[in-house]
Amino acid sequence: MAILRLLNEFGRESVVLALEPSRECVAKCVYCFAALNSKAQSHGSQKSLKDTGTFESIINRAHSSAYDPSNFLEWSIRNRMTLGYANTVEPFQDVHQSLGILNACDKLSIPLFVQTKGINFNEVWPIYKRFHDNSVLFVSFPSLDDQVIKRFEPGTPKSAERIAMIRKAVEAGFHVALALSPYHEKWCKDPEDFM
Repeated sequence: MAILRLLNEFGRESVVLALEPSRECVAKCVYCFAALNSKAQSHGSQKSLKDTGTFESIINRAHSSAYDPSNFLEWSIRNRMTLGYANTVEPFQDVHQSLGILNACDKLSIPLFVQTKGINFNEVWPIYKRFHDNSVLFVSFPSLDDQVIKRFEPGTPKSAERIAMIRKAVEAGFHVALALSPYHEKWCKDPEDFM
């Protein structure tokens, strides 16, 4: 069940809306941002607002007679605000769910800011490639050294697979952002050469 969150950390986040396909991530990164963000959100003031329903229920309400323009999530979907897919977990980890989300966003012309390390990218590509003019693909990896990736991001594709994904997306007309993330000087001795 995908959850749509309104982020209120405007200075820190890349998008205002985050579509989270799951609470857990299959990447199993040692430095897991999803776990860090969950801990930060459970202490002190709440960092984000979320709808009590699902992404699907928000879409249904936004395009029905029950539409409430004062509900920012409904208003955002109806007015095609860019969604961050996903903010803390791998977006395509559940291929079946991802295909449904991509089809719904494509049908409604909702722009996507997709953050990924490339898990199941080739499986969703036949539909995701339709977004070439309505999406930014944000790809991160910590190093070109596959031993670093294997140790710190054990559930993710190796560097050659990520480079192939980037090339495929660029050739299809996507805007692609590359992130050396997380950066550690032992993992990547020359960031300029890496880029």
